[in-house]
Amino acid sequence: MTTEEMRQRELEDSRALWQTCFPNDSTEFLDLYFREKYNPSVNLIHYVNERPAAVMQLLPYRLRCFGQTVNVGYVSGLCTHPDFRGRGLAKLLLDKAHRRLYEQGAVFSLLIPDSDDLRRFYTKPSHGAYATISYRKEESWLPTGNAYPAYSISPIAPYDADVFVLHQQLDLRTDNALLSSFSDWQVAIATCQLEGGQALVARRKGKPTGITLAVKESDGRVVLRDFLAKRPGAKGALIQFLSEHYDVPIIYDRAPCQPTQPEAQPYLMMRIVNMQKFVQLFYQPTLFSSFEAQIKDDLSIPENNGTWIYTNNQVLHSPTMTANALSPANFLTNYWPNLKISVRNLLDE
Repeated sequence: MTTEEMRQRELEDSRALWQTCFPNDSTEFLDLYFREKYNPSVNLIHYVNERPAAVMQLLPYRLRCFGQTVNVGYVSGLCTHPDFRGRGLAKLLLDKAHRRLYEQGAVFSLLIPDSDDLRRFYTKPSHGAYATISYRKEESWLPTGNAYPAYSISPIAPYDADVFVLHQQLDLRTDNALLSSFSDWQVAIATCQLEGGQALVARRKGKPTGITLAVKESDGRVVLRDFLAKRPGAKGALIQFLSEHYDVPIIYDRAPCQPTQPEAQPYLMMRIVNMQKFVQLFYQPTLFSSFEAQIKDDLSIPENNGTWIYTNNQVLHSPTMTANALSPANFLTNYWPNLKISVRNLLDE
């Protein structure tokens, strides 16, 4: 079998396994995902006796966090065929994914579990020791009834570059955000439209000043998938348009929040894949202070285990640790207990 034939087989097997494990996803969505997001370099598939048994895609993203922009990987579509569950194949693929990210110089791996059971699954050291690091809270937007004559609302045109530039600019104003590439943005718009939603731009004097992606969900509520604007008036104009278009009194959003806020819902999970880089980039020392972290139970990247010391602008590592050592998940939640990350357009809803 040639390389091209092998790639084609893996694509077809990956898609077939996705359909088996996620039967509610439409053919149109799968066409879009496997055309725009899938490629051989991000795919991890495991065969048992020539049968596709487990698969996932490790999608590249950039994360802006505390003034640093780093490479991360997003675990997408991880699934195991029902005939092969309980054999540790998900762990096998996650271990490969974490090792690949480590070797590529990424700092974090991210995922969004589909249920509380899966959230507990990924917290275990054998499945990556992920920590829930980002929370969301439902917010309501009420239309004002104003006409907003200074703004024109129109659908976002395909490959509308000035709208994407605005999206990037507004993302960079956010302290902590997962950044979308132009391709990510196009796929998010296409997915929104596949679901019968609205991808809209508000313009003032011809220049884009606000953006939203909105979908009417199965319960009849209109929910924002993305919502960014330079001016309050642009937000007001977009909310008013959506209220009139869908004939609903309230527009809902699932906005990032801190975990201590009332009604906060767990969302994004994260794990460190390179402890040395994490310490170099994200430790913020005070004058004359040193930093020590002790990590245990990283079964994917044993190099992360041990004691890490940051002192005199140097990162020192010892493989030994004490009883105070923490798992990667516990370390992350202790170090960043109130992290608030803006995460949009990951095709998880």
